[in-house]
Amino acid sequence: MAADAGPEADRSSPLWRALQALTNGLGVQDSGLYKSNALIPELCQIWHIDIDNDSPAAIQAKVTWHLEQLFSKLSATPQSDIARVCFNLRDSQGRFLKRNLTGRREYISHLGGREPGRGPSTSTIQRSLAGIIDAFLLEIRRNPPPPTPDEVLVGASPDVLPAQIINSQHDTRSLGEKPAPSDLESAGAATAGNIVPADTPRGKSSPLFKRPRLLLTIAVAGIGVLFATTWLLPRAIGAKHNSPSQTLNGHPVVSASNGPVRVTSVADIHVQSQGQTFAFPQKLSLTANQLVWLNHKASTREYINWALANNGAFPDDGAVQIDLRGGGARATVINDIEIDKQCRSPLMGTLLFGPPGGAEGKNIQVGFNLDQRFPVAQDYGIYGDLSGNYIQEHHISFMPGETQTLIVHALTHRYYCEYRILLKIDTGRGVVYEKVDDHGKPFVVTATPDGVSRYIRFSDYKEFYVGGILSPHHDGTFVKEDPAKWKL
Repeated sequence: MAADAGPEADRSSPLWRALQALTNGLGVQDSGLYKSNALIPELCQIWHIDIDNDSPAAIQAKVTWHLEQLFSKLSATPQSDIARVCFNLRDSQGRFLKRNLTGRREYISHLGGREPGRGPSTSTIQRSLAGIIDAFLLEIRRNPPPPTPDEVLVGASPDVLPAQIINSQHDTRSLGEKPAPSDLESAGAATAGNIVPADTPRGKSSPLFKRPRLLLTIAVAGIGVLFATTWLLPRAIGAKHNSPSQTLNGHPVVSASNGPVRVTSVADIHVQSQGQTFAFPQKLSLTANQLVWLNHKASTREYINWALANNGAFPDDGAVQIDLRGGGARATVINDIEIDKQCRSPLMGTLLFGPPGGAEGKNIQVGFNLDQRFPVAQDYGIYGDLSGNYIQEHHISFMPGETQTLIVHALTHRYYCEYRILLKIDTGRGVVYEKVDDHGKPFVVTATPDGVSRYIRFSDYKEFYVGGILSPHHDGTFVKEDPAKWKL
């Protein structure tokens, strides 16, 4: 199989996009990919995946096995090595890699004996990956793959993914680093050579426990570190918030509800230009009575709550309203707004398509393009257009007790994304981050068709309802239509 598929591969096809989506986030190790209906029916059919009955672990095993089979037909080249990393398959030492494609670049830079930091550019990675996917697509169509062998599926739990997949979500090591030591290895390293030999008889003390003065020194030092991190650090940055439990880019992450800029309320809001549109990962199969209820509630907050409770996602533009209040004893400044995202193929179960009669009428503050690998905060225009760099062009500061409302838009025309908002705050005595999410869960948004997009079409959905100004009944109510025949 050649790695350069040439013009025969259709990069706008749902199957090509589905293969590409397997490189997003944690790649094939992303547990969320196997717990929702993210894999398109065509790929499920080709790889013999029963999305309704296979366990997440079985789906993951099938996807990984079929990818490995495709790679086995490729010649070993720098492009195929790069693609393996992009899909987050195991490396030569059996390890999983990193959270996203960009995060795996450090590992890629070591391939082929390159110097660290002198690896391929993002555009080179993208071209290499696209060429490999072209080859995969042609191979799949020319030689339909067999079912996954039973021995590959042995041990796949019906309830959870394999432990190594779950653990990979929490792996914060840089790529190319040695695997994290076990607890015993960590303890051995901490004792600077005082490791109990493997043949030490049980019941005998290690040299460490024969040195009480050393133990006392370690205990006092530990108490000092604990005191500094849990009491001194929060007060040093001038904020009466809980002690940070993690760091981000070298800065502590503090409570958003009790930090130097306090988040007093958070709410998803439906942008006017979305009308009543929502997309779902599953077939809803609404009954006549359910459709009556839905049409009665379609313009209310109750409809939005129902859609979100049923795994629905806002279409194309996820808007979050954040009410903020200065919570420190001195002026504070938000000197950056960032977004933490995990994206994959858009939701293709059911589309409730209810476009509105008019456009959004007010200029809401800030937006992110989630289709970019490194989205930055930009100005959000009245028609959903993004421009400039919001932080460079605006100043967001808070005096103690001052209140402001920030509305953050997360836009995508290609993916389904789960995301959290990060506020980087300068307190005057230090920098902290506050993480804003939907009461412990990520916010969600999914791409939906616009009639011209090459990434997603109405015919991609399993179930389709049309309402709003396009309702066949001309009264705004939702009516079930055939997605394969309906056109905008």
